[in-house]
Amino acid sequence: MLITVQLPDAIGAKLKNKAAELNIAVADLLLNWVSQRLNEENSAPTLMQVVAQIKSTPVNENLVKHPDQSLADLLASTYPENFNSDQWDRDWAMIEADLKQQYRTDEKAENKN
Repeated sequence: MLITVQLPDAIGAKLKNKAAELNIAVADLLLNWVSQRLNEENSAPTLMQVVAQIKSTPVNENLVKHPDQSLADLLASTYPENFNSDQWDRDWAMIEADLKQQYRTDEKAENKN
């Protein structure tokens, strides 16, 4: 099969120099590179192979942090006793309103450009 490829002069010059360095024809150099690249793509593992490899990898106990308290205890100790969920909801609503306003302002600015 004959395929003609037009390359920028700078790349063509680099190919010629590399082929001369290796003492082979430019066409052979390109054939080797393309073949090698295509073989690399075909040898890439499938998603199922990657998942199987992950599943078969033993657990590294050095990376495991075992809990020293329950999630409920952790959450209870994270928030102050006087935590006001109603105030939190009001504050969060204000933050969301500010974000929406900023988004609208940004959209208008982008549409003007």
